[in-house]
Amino acid sequence: MGAALSSGLLDVPRRPFSGSYTVRDAALLLRATTPPAEVPIPIWAERHTPLLKASSRAIYAWIREDSGWLAPEAVSSRDSVIGFLDLVRLRLYAVLRSRGVGLADIRRAEDYARQLTGRNDPFVTEPIWTYGSDVFVRWAEMLVSVSRSGQIAMEELLKSYLQPVFHGLSFNDQEIADVWRPHPGVLVDPEIEFGAPCIEGTRVQTEAIWAFSQAGDSSEGLALAYRLEIAQIEAAIGWETRLSEAA
Repeated sequence: MGAALSSGLLDVPRRPFSGSYTVRDAALLLRATTPPAEVPIPIWAERHTPLLKASSRAIYAWIREDSGWLAPEAVSSRDSVIGFLDLVRLRLYAVLRSRGVGLADIRRAEDYARQLTGRNDPFVTEPIWTYGSDVFVRWAEMLVSVSRSGQIAMEELLKSYLQPVFHGLSFNDQEIADVWRPHPGVLVDPEIEFGAPCIEGTRVQTEAIWAFSQAGDSSEGLALAYRLEIAQIEAAIGWETRLSEAA
């Protein structure tokens, strides 16, 4: 695409209206948002394990080794695309992996959450919590450890230790993730600009702002040109800076 997502966002008929992302671009989005900027690093480094930074190879491995995934759509000999809900699910995988949760434990937790909630994709519909390497979902007003086959958590004892998975998602009437705010003031909506990151409330792609900013345009001048607030321009630049640093 340009300075931020190098491979581009492609519309694939197999996934209509879902937003489509090359695996390389998905990996970049995940690296830029794991761990989330607002979460203190000690929470993520508590076990002194290296923070996992999602790569294309890791994403292909996560998908290939689990039959529950829809196979990526090949668009070239070097890359494939995934849909928005695939991206959301991978986001949670990346978050849990960076918290030290093993891949087998994540899959077990997802399978049990699927049985418990009756949802095919619980990782894109349910609030998720972690404590160490344990994964919890809220069900029937209780916190249930889906990584321990339904063990009910003593929430009062754990509440000061449980860490919500900060995902920045919003959900539709069917309680399915429909938009993602990966950065304050930035929205990833599969129905706007094919899911490219945009300034929230607009159709202005953040990479367009970044390109002009890198060419020397000031935030004030861009705000005037796009009829936006300076804070909106700076939000776009802040997000693209995160992408650039994660590349």
